[in-house]
Amino acid sequence: MYVYADILLLINTIMNGLILLLTAWAAGAAFKPWRLIFAALLGALYALGGLFPGVAPLYSPAAKLAASAALVWLALGARSWRSLLFATACFYLVSLLLGGAILGWLMLAAPVAGGVAWPAVTWRHLAVGGLLALLLFGLVWRRLLAGLTRRRLSLPVILDYAGRRIRLTALLDTGNHLYTIGGQRPVVLVERAALDQLLGNAVSGYLQRTPPASWLADLDQCGDSQWLARVHIIPCRGIGGSGLLLGFRPDSLTVITATGSITADEVVVGIHSGRLATDGSYAALLHPAVMKAIDNKEVANICA
Repeated sequence: MYVYADILLLINTIMNGLILLLTAWAAGAAFKPWRLIFAALLGALYALGGLFPGVAPLYSPAAKLAASAALVWLALGARSWRSLLFATACFYLVSLLLGGAILGWLMLAAPVAGGVAWPAVTWRHLAVGGLLALLLFGLVWRRLLAGLTRRRLSLPVILDYAGRRIRLTALLDTGNHLYTIGGQRPVVLVERAALDQLLGNAVSGYLQRTPPASWLADLDQCGDSQWLARVHIIPCRGIGGSGLLLGFRPDSLTVITATGSITADEVVVGIHSGRLATDGSYAALLHPAVMKAIDNKEVANICA
């Protein structure tokens, strides 16, 4: 059997580069291309060295794990041991994903049956398997990261109004730029259904029986004068154009953070007629100005 070292070195360098690139994306790590390419080349040389006799100790499971961590560190760097371990775990997850995609394509392209030997792995198999791995990575990992980000930005919120209180989960939405007329108060968007227990029977009944498009036009049909005195009309702009949103001023809005709870002042609740999250994971969208005000209060408390 002949082994063409140059071809083996080239293939391993390309595949190692792809694995390290996907690892960087998965770990959210910045990298320099030349370091990634250099690490991929060293990994290929390490794989090629396994063909020589007398080097078995360098290819034990512990040695392979150490070599993988070294390649990850060389390609991506590491601010701490924890970040290096996380990046190395991503490296193995990506490797398994890529290897599984290539193996899966090989089974589809040339299924093994009746004791027939496995077909040789060609450039075409590697290319198609690598493309499948990229597609799977884009679909699965992107969705996973979106879920992790969403959970990290989700915060418990308490709304108080007229002696009633509700607690719900809100998502910090950096794209929320809603303010009341004149830009005086930031608007926290909340689902109408989540507000039923807070607003009372008169207001909740009005919002339920009145079409959302007529909430503003038919306000005189709501019999709760106390709530009407708190009503705000909010200008909004979306993909479909501009319009007006119904809102009200609560007694208080409290955001529970990792360091405690802070009450935000000068906030208006905008009433959203539909669902903000299809899976029900959150029922409100926090305005970034609310969180900025809370951060300033926390800093002031620490300084005091």
